[in-house]
Amino acid sequence: ASKTASLVTMIVVSVSAIAAPMYSSLWARGRVDDLAGLAHRVAVWSFWPSLVVSVFLAVAAKPILGLFGAGFSGASWVLIVLLVGNLISTATGSVGYLMTLTGHQREAAHVYGGVAVLHLAVSVVAIPLLGSIGAAMAITFSITVWSFWLHRLVVRRLGIHPSIFARPRLGGGHA
Repeated sequence: ASKTASLVTMIVVSVSAIAAPMYSSLWARGRVDDLAGLAHRVAVWSFWPSLVVSVFLAVAAKPILGLFGAGFSGASWVLIVLLVGNLISTATGSVGYLMTLTGHQREAAHVYGGVAVLHLAVSVVAIPLLGSIGAAMAITFSITVWSFWLHRLVVRRLGIHPSIFARPRLGGGHA
């Protein structure tokens, strides 16, 4: 289920990897409006294909997981929970790249460390109680905290709103 859910992550990583060098370049040149627009477009370009793939995988979870063997179809709810986490992460934008490529890597490292500790604590409780669905819930919870925490830092430190819900700035410089 985890590897199947990572198909959605591949979309985000692919789009973000193309934009990442432009993030640091725009930031270094002080073109914050262009950076904001690009970050929003990356979120949109990542989110909608991710949503389509996620809906398909969720609807067809049992037969898709069944391709790996009869026992795998039982993990359909695990897949669905993981897909929710991936979609939340995608909707907030490529906040990890934005923080690390604009000189805010120390703050990002604190988030990564904090979420790692949180994830361990949640996993220690959720996995013995709920098994594999508990593990998926712990991952989704951690991804959600990570995404919103970094999103908040991007808004505060960079002054941009990279999520799919942001209205891109009009005007400003040109990319």
